Amino acid sequence: MVNERTVSRRHVLSSGVALSAALAGCTGGSGSDGTETATDADTDTDTDTETATATETTADPGPTLDEFEYPAGASRDGVDGTTLFGTHESTLTGAGTLTVEGEITRELPGFSATETMTKKIGSDGIAGTIESGDLTESLWSPDDESVAYVQMAAGFEERYRIDNESPQPRELAELRRFRGLLNGAAWGEALEVVEGPSGYAVTYEATGIADENALLQVAPGESVSEVEARITVTQSGYVREVGYDISVARGSDTVRQDAVLAVGSVGDTTVPEPEWADTAREEGVRFERGLTSDGRAVELEMVNGTEISADARTALSDRRGRGEGQLSEPLAEGDRLFLALSDSGELLTARDGVPEGARQLEAFARATIRYRAYPLLVTELQL
Repeated sequence: MVNERTVSRRHVLSSGVALSAALAGCTGGSGSDGTETATDADTDTDTDTETATATETTADPGPTLDEFEYPAGASRDGVDGTTLFGTHESTLTGAGTLTVEGEITRELPGFSATETMTKKIGSDGIAGTIESGDLTESLWSPDDESVAYVQMAAGFEERYRIDNESPQPRELAELRRFRGLLNGAAWGEALEVVEGPSGYAVTYEATGIADENALLQVAPGESVSEVEARITVTQSGYVREVGYDISVARGSDTVRQDAVLAVGSVGDTTVPEPEWADTAREEGVRFERGLTSDGRAVELEMVNGTEISADARTALSDRRGRGEGQLSEPLAEGDRLFLALSDSGELLTARDGVPEGARQLEAFARATIRYRAYPLLVTELQL
């Protein structure tokens, strides 16, 4: 019987090949050179035989591991994670534009979720698409506006929201994830030189854990129990592909995360305005939000978008707890909503001010409004 976990790990460490192909696009394969080779049936034994010989073409084998031009932080003998991340970061920052594609799976006891993403940083703006379960979120933020327009699609229905901030380029480039893996894992010597759309690159595999806290954000009482990882480093100085499978021991349970990420179109990514941009400007739900002066409630004012049904659910959480419930009436442009928590953790709402019985919020306040599968508001305020 094949071990399912082994199959998954092999998938994680080999999936970068498929991502490279996707970034490279469709390229023509090497076909026939048009030379016909004589067969036995074509040979006349009574006359001089003229044999056509096919010319063999030897592909460029590329550099060997000793000939490869290693960027700062990488060598034939291994990887210095801190230095290589600095090279990776400066190379991408210098290029200015890039595309990141990937797939991340998180497994907890009784729960598993997979997220597929494409994130683009262009000279005129940023864009991204995330698919998780039945929901697909597509984001676009032009350079000349300080907002992000989001299309949310689930089944045959689409809804829109407008976020007051757009993701930072560092977030889209997944720099935190790359830094954590490069610094957190111990890397062995270079394995092989491979060719891809960005030229030649060299591969490495993790041999163990160098810094558990860097590898993943582990909570007190947790520990990284197992890690498998592979990276592909280009001669030009950035990590083109990563694949990892990390298990964290949490008491008697195991929490697992595996991912494959590929960086491509470095210096050659464009971000055009999507066809749905005008619809998002008109229909996108947008809130102005802030904390009340006494720090006991989050104040939301709907300033754009189509009406939100009373069936929508809202939630508020802080360091002490979380409460949730259903809207008591619809929300329309111009309406205000105050969210607070009671001492017992109950969600309190009001339309004209801080709800009665609201306690002091602590450390942060995270508010959400969801209608069916659609997150119409997700915001976090620091106290």
